[in-house]
Amino acid sequence: MNHQDTKANATKHLNTRYDNLITETLPNGFIPEVVILEGMFIINSAPIRSHHKTFNHHIQYLVRRWILPHIKSGSKEIHVLFDRPGALKENNTDSLKTIERLRRDNLAEPYKTILNINLEADLPPGKWVQFLKIEPTKKTTFNFCLHQCWM
Repeated sequence: MNHQDTKANATKHLNTRYDNLITETLPNGFIPEVVILEGMFIINSAPIRSHHKTFNHHIQYLVRRWILPHIKSGSKEIHVLFDRPGALKENNTDSLKTIERLRRDNLAEPYKTILNINLEADLPPGKWVQFLKIEPTKKTTFNFCLHQCWM
């Protein structure tokens, strides 16, 4: 697959090519020793507005939702990985991922950019996804979560 597509379509494509590809469930009783989680997927988890009023509430939710179940199940290592925007440049040209980010940023509805977050700050009103579409705000949120959760 060398074109832009959704992860769901990529999964369907891989399922047709490989007979023993496991994508949905693991065997009963399976406890992974090492768990690798995609960090931006975690950060993109929208807050539950009726329960999460501040960034502190939301950070606690993210840890309870994505990290603690693996600790409780007996996993020995949990790694949260983030890609580095711009790291895929070749010959000083932007990667397809960077080009797509720029395209999305240009389409995003105007939203207040937030450059400083603290634990007691109220979550922004509106949709979480709209909040994260603003690149400086996404970077601020990423840095905040990184320092609060994983350092």
